[in-house]
Amino acid sequence: MNGIFGIINLKDEPVLIEDLERMKQTLIHRGPDGSGIWKEGPAGMGHLKMNITPDSVYEKLPHVSPHNNRVITADVRLDNREELFQQLTIPHAEREKMPDGILILKAYEKWGDACPTYLVGEFAFAIWDKQERTLFCARDHMGFKPFYYYCSAAHFVFATEIKTIRCLPFVPVKINEAAIARALLPPNLAHDNSFTFFEGIMSLNLGHWLRVKFFRHADRIKVTCYWDPCPKGRLRLSSDNEYAETLQELMKDAVHCRLRALPGLSVGVTLSGGLDSSAVACIAARKLQTQGKRLLAVSSVLPLNHKGIESDERQYIRMVLEQEPNIDIQYVTAPNAGPFDDLEIFFNQTERQGNCFNYMDHALRCAAQNQGVSLLLSGLGGDHMASFSGRDSLFRLTEAFKWGKALGLAHQLSQIENRPLSRILKQKVILPFLPLWCWNIIQNKKKLPGIDMENTPVNPDFAKTYGFQPMMYKRNARHLARDYNSRILSKIRIGKFIVEPENIHNAYLGLTGLFPFFDKRITEFFLAVPPEQFLVDGWPRSLFRRAMEGILPPAIQWRKGKNAYTPDFHRRVKTSEKEIMAFLDTIKKDNFVHRYVDVERIKTQLKHVRPVRSGPEHWEGQTQQIVVKGIVLIKFLYWLERQK
Repeated sequence: MNGIFGIINLKDEPVLIEDLERMKQTLIHRGPDGSGIWKEGPAGMGHLKMNITPDSVYEKLPHVSPHNNRVITADVRLDNREELFQQLTIPHAEREKMPDGILILKAYEKWGDACPTYLVGEFAFAIWDKQERTLFCARDHMGFKPFYYYCSAAHFVFATEIKTIRCLPFVPVKINEAAIARALLPPNLAHDNSFTFFEGIMSLNLGHWLRVKFFRHADRIKVTCYWDPCPKGRLRLSSDNEYAETLQELMKDAVHCRLRALPGLSVGVTLSGGLDSSAVACIAARKLQTQGKRLLAVSSVLPLNHKGIESDERQYIRMVLEQEPNIDIQYVTAPNAGPFDDLEIFFNQTERQGNCFNYMDHALRCAAQNQGVSLLLSGLGGDHMASFSGRDSLFRLTEAFKWGKALGLAHQLSQIENRPLSRILKQKVILPFLPLWCWNIIQNKKKLPGIDMENTPVNPDFAKTYGFQPMMYKRNARHLARDYNSRILSKIRIGKFIVEPENIHNAYLGLTGLFPFFDKRITEFFLAVPPEQFLVDGWPRSLFRRAMEGILPPAIQWRKGKNAYTPDFHRRVKTSEKEIMAFLDTIKKDNFVHRYVDVERIKTQLKHVRPVRSGPEHWEGQTQQIVVKGIVLIKFLYWLERQK
């Protein structure tokens, strides 16, 4: 939960200490354990820190190397320290007290631009070379640590949060409409996340480094991707069990390395009762028990006297608690919270619109904070990779001419899911192979949900302004059934899997979020695994289920469905209907909001909102995608207007 910032005056004028102090004040919530500022000539950098790991108590940044006039500031937690110590031949006597920031500087001194490829963990750092007058910056492989920057003819500025850049008098504030378009359109489209809502302020994408050359003009900034997770070849292990055992070890390591913390810090986990969060909780609880610590779980549930049609995950949460006595529980019902509460606070903190379930995310964080938690584990991202369902496996096997294996798995899947074999073959094999023109005809006839403009509150004219047409959704829907791996690779390359809002919002509560499923080693393993491993014996998510043998309670390990962690979401929206409609009625026809959002579509959909059962088969997505997303966007647009 550290913070970093810096200014390079590209016209060779001295950096003003007032500007650096102004930046530091915007990040003061990130520095309970100290801060530092360094400036010399046209360059200045700062750091705010919270001590988390044992070595962090020795960290004093910005740090000036006494040997080669390089200066570093960093927000970092490295997970391969021992490996780096050996590669860099660090004496044993120096290792215990060597903080991660200094270790990165030594890695840069040896490997230069290739330095980030040798690092495993979470990091965002900047190194100023006083002699060469260049700035080298990098962000970790999966984008845990935020890194924003702004460049003009006169200045290059970087920081952990956007507001730290916007506070400077020479940084203009102009709204970026392309980012608004990205926020309004369906999340399955590939949008480049390097753009923020403020024109000129960029986010360095995950797995990228950036270099600024002081004396150059035409190509002053160079941004390069240093990590391509695409496997060089398919991973081939000797048996199904070996794949599962390998993933189990990777999961344990991903959780354990995130528990490297000072003895006095408490650890929590958001426990939903599903496969992913339950696995993280079980692994963490056992590791903490060896350290003499307990794990606090915070779980979203319905009130015990709830009378509606919704159901929660209490029975599965109890199974985890019964198996792991080292876990304490805090049930969270958030009785008075709703999707539209405290949005201004979230906007001010993260400077983005947030998700539809922010009210419950915030309630869980606050519950953990109130119990003294400093480190908060999450199962976020599990079903993207480690516990992937394998929904494209049959297509990939058929495409590779493994027809017998595909047919066998399809038959097993039909038995597990109690669905006709013909329907599975049609959905998973035949339809994905159809030519695009044929696919589009079928989509138009059936009006399948989630593939066209009807599942977004965007004004169609505004969408067309940015080149988005309904056909794009249909083409994307076809790809959903084809090769999931290629979609994941695309999302990684454009920075789609970002946890920066989590990082920033957590920081205001004094929390450090930990996301084991986004570990780069798990990502690389997932992308290299043969497709059939995700459907062994016809079980979706088979690889992860088998990997969690002996870790998860069996009833969770082999459960087929799951209730939403926000089970009464639709009911809460319905409760706010009058308030929402009154708010929408205040938006006159000449209001700028209409340029971006179809307000009438939101009103129409709002009238159809009803409480629904909590399982995925009952979930009604248009309440989420049109009503809540639309209203949150409108309120965020008003917030953006006030920032000008």
